[in-house]
Amino acid sequence: MSVSEEFETQVRRADDPSSDTAGVVEQFQRATAIGFHEAVTEAAGREVFLKIARAQRLLMRMVFDRSASPESRHAEDPVLTYAGFGGRLNAGGANPVPVHKITAVTVSPAYRRKGLLSQQIAADLREAAEQYPLAVLTASEAGIYGRFGFGAASYRAAFTVHCRQGLELRFPVPGRVEEVTGQRMDGAFQELAERTLHSSFGAVDAAPFDEGYLLGQWDGWDTLTEPKNLRWAAYRDEHQQITGMVCYKYADHQGADTMQIRGLVASTAQARVALLQHLANHDLIEQVRGSGPVHEPLRLQLRDERQYTVRSLEDSLWLRVLNPVAALEARGYVNDGRLLVNVADRLGIAEGIYLLEVTSGLPTVRRVAVDQYGELPMLSLDVAELGRLYLGQWSIGDLLEAGAATWRTGADESSARRIFEAHSTPYTPFEF
Repeated sequence: MSVSEEFETQVRRADDPSSDTAGVVEQFQRATAIGFHEAVTEAAGREVFLKIARAQRLLMRMVFDRSASPESRHAEDPVLTYAGFGGRLNAGGANPVPVHKITAVTVSPAYRRKGLLSQQIAADLREAAEQYPLAVLTASEAGIYGRFGFGAASYRAAFTVHCRQGLELRFPVPGRVEEVTGQRMDGAFQELAERTLHSSFGAVDAAPFDEGYLLGQWDGWDTLTEPKNLRWAAYRDEHQQITGMVCYKYADHQGADTMQIRGLVASTAQARVALLQHLANHDLIEQVRGSGPVHEPLRLQLRDERQYTVRSLEDSLWLRVLNPVAALEARGYVNDGRLLVNVADRLGIAEGIYLLEVTSGLPTVRRVAVDQYGELPMLSLDVAELGRLYLGQWSIGDLLEAGAATWRTGADESSARRIFEAHSTPYTPFEF
C-alpha cells in the first residue's frame, strides 16, 4: 500500500509462514531498538524476539522512504514502526473485553511532522474496530496519543517501603510465603496470571514477554538475554493455592540496601501484602522499591503508614474506544441509570449518540437520534475523554469540572451522573 510517491507501507504478521518472515522481524526489531535508544540485540536476543513476536502474533507495520539516499540508514531501514496484537482487559464485566494492544511505535526524528504516524494509526484503528471494542497502549510519551482518541484510563504509583526495622502489620495475613525459583513457577505462573486478570479490575492479560520476563528467561527488550541474580517468592493462601508471586533482586540504591521489585502479580490483596512484607523483612534491607496500585492495600495494614511513601504517580493504561456499543455493554456497572452519551471522534470511528441503560447492573447500549430521547440527560465528550471515563478512574463530575465534557440536564440526572462509577480503582500491572 503506497502512502505517497515517496513512502511505502509494509504490513506483516510475525507468524507468517513465509521464508523471509524472520528477516522482516529482525528488521523491525532493529528499527524499534534504535527508535527507543536501545542497543541492537545480539543473535541470541534476536532469536528470543522472534519467538515472542510469533507467540503474540504481532502485526507489524513499517514505513519506508523509497527516495532515501544510498548513504542514509533508511535506504534499508524503516522510518516508522508500529505494531499490534490481541489481548484482554478486565473492565468489571462478566468476561474480559477483547482489546487491540498497540506497541513498538517509533518515528525517526528526520521524518516527524510529515503525517506518517497519523496515517498509520488511523488505518490500524479502523481495521481493529472491525474486531475489537477497544484499543489500548502504554505510552512512553504522554503527549502523542490524545489526538488519536486515547485517554489515560488507569494509573500506578512508584513507591518506597522504608523497612530498616521490618514491617509490622495491624492484622494477621493467613497463608504463607515461600521462596521459589522462576523455572519451577512456569506452569503456576500461567494459572496465576489468568486468575489475576479475572480478579483485578483494570488488568490486562499477561503477554508471552511478561511470562518470560518475570520468570527470568530473558531481560528487558533492550537485550533479551538471561538476567542474573533474580530471586522469587510465592504466596499460598489458606487453601494452599498460589495467589501471588514476586520477582525481585538486591540493589544498592543511593547507598541504601534495597530490594527492587521486578514484577509482582497477585490475585488478592492478602497476597500482595504478604509478599511486600516478605521483601521488607529481609535482614540488612533498608527499603523496598517498586510500583503498584494507587490504592495500595499495604497502607491499610501498616502499623506505621509512613513507612510507605509514593515517589510519583504515573499513567499506566491508555484506552481508545473503537466500538461504543460493544465496549459499553462489556463493562461492569455498580449503579443503574439511563444516559445519552454524545461522542465526538475526529477519525469518525466511534462518533455518534448512544443510549446507555443499566438495569440491575445489566447494560444495554444502542445508537440513537437525540430527538428520540430528549427527556434524558446527555453527556457530550470527545472519544479520548470516554477512554478516561471507561474504567471509572475519572468521574463524569471530574470531566465536567475540567471543561472536558458538557452536560445537558434531563430526567434521572443524579443516577445518570453516577453510572460510570466503579467498585474499585483500576490497576494495570503489565506494560506492553
